[in-house]
Amino acid sequence: MMEIDRPIFIVGSGRSGTTIFFRTLAKHKELGYFSDYDLRFLRLFKLGVMPFLERNRFTRYIIEKVRPIKPAAESERVMEYCKISEKGIPLSENDAEDDTGQCLKKMIIKCLKYHKANRFLGKNTNDGMRIEFLNKIFPDSIFLHILRDGRANVNSYLKVPFFYEIRFWWWNNKTFKDWINEGRTPAELGALHWKNNVIEIMRQSRCLPEGRYLEIKYEEFTENPKDCLKKVIEFCGLKWDKNFESSVETTQIKNMNFKWKNNLSFNERKVIESILHSLLKKLDYI
Repeated sequence: MMEIDRPIFIVGSGRSGTTIFFRTLAKHKELGYFSDYDLRFLRLFKLGVMPFLERNRFTRYIIEKVRPIKPAAESERVMEYCKISEKGIPLSENDAEDDTGQCLKKMIIKCLKYHKANRFLGKNTNDGMRIEFLNKIFPDSIFLHILRDGRANVNSYLKVPFFYEIRFWWWNNKTFKDWINEGRTPAELGALHWKNNVIEIMRQSRCLPEGRYLEIKYEEFTENPKDCLKKVIEFCGLKWDKNFESSVETTQIKNMNFKWKNNLSFNERKVIESILHSLLKKLDYI
C-alpha cells in the first residue's frame, strides 16, 4: 500500500471557522482533499469516475453549471463508509485495532491518486475527538486546531439548524429536545457543547509530540490571513508560492465575531460567560 506522507487534519468545534480555513488552505497545489461531489457520489469516487469528471474540462464545466465543485465541508461520509462513525466519539488509540483504519487509508490513497496530490488535507469537526485514533493510524499526521471565542461560537450554534438535530456525545448522545424537556436553556447547551469539544480536543492533542499540533485562532486568521497561513504552511512543511498567495488575497475572509454582541441577550451572555469564564480566560479571550 502506498505510504501517506504527513496527512493534515483540521479540527475544531463546529462553527469555529474550520470550513473557511480549510477551503482556503485547500487551494495549495500540493494538497488533495475530498470534494463535495466525491462524497455525494462515493461509489463513483471509489471507481475513479467522479475524479475523472472533475478533472475533465468539458464535464467540469457542465457540473459547475449545476453546482460549483468545492472541498467537502465535512468528510464524515468517509468515516461512515469505513464504519468508524459506528464507534461513536470520543475514540482512543485502542479503537484503531481493527481494519477500519486500513479502510480510511485506502480512501485517502484513492483521493491522492485521483487528484494527483502529494499530501492529504481533511476537515471533519468530529475528528477532534478522534486525534488519538487517527494518530495511531497515521503516526506522522499533523493536526490544526481552529479556536474561536466561545461566545461567538455559541451564538452561531443557535442560528444553524444542525445544532437542534445533533446528538451530544458528552451527554449520552441525547438531543436538544431532551435538553429542553429538562427545562434548560439553549444558551447553556451551546456553551457546554463548545466547552466539552474544546477540552476534549486539547486533551487528545497531548498524545502528539511537538511539531504535529498547532492551535490557530479564528480571529488571527480572519484579521491577517496571509501571515497566519504563512505560519501554517511552514508548520506543515509545505512551500509558499505566488499562486497560493494570490488565491489567499482574493478569498473573502471576514471576522464575524461582532454578531454575538448584537444577537445574544443579557441573560444569554450571563449564562454563557458563567460556564465558559475559566476556559475563555485560559485562551486569552477575556
